[in-house]
Parts: sequence; structure tokens; C-alpha cells
Amino acid sequence: MTVVVALEHRFVRVGDVIYSNTMDYERFWKRYLRVFDAVKIFARVRDSCEVPKGYSPASGPDVSFFEVPYYHGPWQYLRVRNGLKRVAAKAVTAGDAFILRVPGTIGTTLWRELRRRGKPYGVEVVADPWDVYAPGAVKAPMRPLIRRITTADLKKQCHSATAAHYVTKYALQKRYPCDGRSFYSSDVTLTKENIVDVGALQSRVERYKNSSGPPIKWKLIHIGTMDTTYKQQDLLIRAFAILRRQGLDAELTLVGDGQFADQYKAIATNEGVSEQVKFLGKLPGGQPIFDVLDSADLFVLPSKTEGLPRVIIEAMARGVACLATDVGGTNELVPPEALLSDSITPEQLAARIAQVLSDQSWLVSQVERGVQVVQEYESSCLQAEREKFYRVLRDEAEKK
Repeated sequence: MTVVVALEHRFVRVGDVIYSNTMDYERFWKRYLRVFDAVKIFARVRDSCEVPKGYSPASGPDVSFFEVPYYHGPWQYLRVRNGLKRVAAKAVTAGDAFILRVPGTIGTTLWRELRRRGKPYGVEVVADPWDVYAPGAVKAPMRPLIRRITTADLKKQCHSATAAHYVTKYALQKRYPCDGRSFYSSDVTLTKENIVDVGALQSRVERYKNSSGPPIKWKLIHIGTMDTTYKQQDLLIRAFAILRRQGLDAELTLVGDGQFADQYKAIATNEGVSEQVKFLGKLPGGQPIFDVLDSADLFVLPSKTEGLPRVIIEAMARGVACLATDVGGTNELVPPEALLSDSITPEQLAARIAQVLSDQSWLVSQVERGVQVVQEYESSCLQAEREKFYRVLRDEAEKK
């Protein structure tokens, strides 16, 4: 049985192989092959002369692509919309079961074709468009209209789905309920080996406990795309500059890349902290991410919107204390005292960071709590929940 998966992620083709920086064959698409015989990915693919840094093969045995016309942004979408619909019609004919990773234009295009033909489908809900297009989250003239339309579409998609799989335990389910079966698990890929061992955990605890002695250089970290502004790296850089001016000996590491990277670098320069802010660019998932987390003292995620941020799970797995805005399912991961307002100012963020770095007992408690919380996000636990969702869709498709 073939499952067609529609999603917003953009892939890269080099020769006959298609690559991804996060959704590669071994760690992501093999999940589906445990229940389905073949996977066809309905997504955008662009050609490249070389494999980008940090990318791994996404295509492989029994995993292939329905390549849709490549576009970026709403205006380019309007130019390729008809071509996208034609590919959707072919995908519906070739598939047996269908999964829409929503919200997003790609999934919505396939959903309309499925609805027109009366075919069942499942949804994987990975974000909340009401938050994604909230004021200040993105800069687009049509933002209010897009916000209303995408939110309404997602409610309809979830309502009529055979089954829904959410990345949160509660947050997305409340706003976008499914009349069919509901499941949840994060998209994170976390093995038992990825969770910090006792020795390393004790070393981190000792570092926190010793912070009241001779001054130490605090290491802050943020991991997130720079292709949008809702991760608010600009806010974090400005807060960090305030901390430096107040005398805090610290450095900030930013992992990620995208169209706004140069803008953020310019902010660091203008704020006088270009020497203390490290831009590492995009790193491949897995060990490279864990390596940079191991050298950090505090993970800060001041996003305007999130589904269930896997970077928080990864940070906690390495024993790193976290601060994050109270959006999406973040409050399912970190306790109330680690949550930030999504309208926080640079001054307020700086004050909150300074406060937690001066509180040894809080830092130690977050390390110990975090390692306990992430146990339920270990891959074998999550895969069992995913497979329940896949089997419901397979059973429904076999009835047709």
C-alpha cells in the first residue's frame, strides 16, 4: 500500500537523489515504511549543483516524490497554482492512503482534491496558523486575511479527517479537534543515547552550583530558522546586548540560516556585540546539534509561534536549562516559571535571563526536571504512537 504525504518542507535534488536537512530517509521517512509499503512525498523540490551542507538523502528504497512546481511566498504561489493542482490530481490517483502535514498550502491543495473525490485522509498537525500569522510574527500585507483563511481551513481539515496526529498533547487538539481518532507525539528524533549520561549531567549541575564563586562566562544558545522572523532572534540579540552592557560576561550562539541572517548580523554589529554573538549557520540534525548544546548553559527560545518545539526537547535531553515563550505546546515541556510572554521586550527578556542565571537552585532543578520529562519523547515511545495513527489510515484505505 502506498501512502502519499503532502508537506511544506522544501527539498533539494542533486542528480537523481533528493536531499533534506531535517526530513531524511533514515531518520524520518523510514517511520512510514514500518506500516506502508511505499511513500510518495508531495512537496517542492529544487535543483542544485551540489549537496548543501548538513543535508542527507530523503529519497531511497520505496520513498519517491511527486514534485510540485517550486515557489516561495504567496505571489509565486499564485503563478504556479494551476500546475500544483495538476500534480495533486495525479497524486490522488496514484496513492492508497493520504496524510496531510498541515497547516500549509501544499497540504491544503491535496486536501481540496481529496475532498472533491470523496477520499479519506489523515492529518499531521505540526503548527497553529492562528499563531504563525499573529501580529508581529510575520511581515506581509495579506497577513490578517491569510491568518483567517488558513485557520478556517485547518479546522475543516481536522474535523473531517479519519484520524489526526498532533505534535502536542493538548494545545493544538483544543483549537483544531478531530471527529475521528486522535493521536499525539513529537517529531523529534531522540534515542536513549542522545539523552545526557549521569557523568555529564553531574558536571553540568556542578557548573551551575559553582556559579556563585569566581565569575564564569555564561553561554547562551538559540537554534532556529532564519527564513522567517517569528523566531525573534533580533529580540534575543538586543536582550543579550543589554546584558553585556550591564556587565554580564556571556556569549550567544545562534544556529540556523536563512534570508534574515544578514539582518541579524547587522543588529549584532549595531548593538556592539558582534564579537560575542556567534553565527554557526545551519547544522545537520543529530550529533552536531547535541554537541553545541553540550557547551551551552541556557537555551532561549523567544518565538512568536511554535507547535511543540523539538529544540527544547533536545536541549533538555542534554541537561540544558531553558526559557521559552508560552506559545503552542511549549508549556507541555517547561514549567510556568520558565515561560515568557510572547510580547516580551528586549529589556524584559534581559532581566529574566539575568534572574535565572543568578538562581543556582532554579538552574539545577531545570536540569534534573528536563532529563525526566524527555524520557517520554524517546524515539521508541513516539514511534509506537505514530504507528497506531498510520494503521488507522491503512485500515480505512483497505476498506475502499
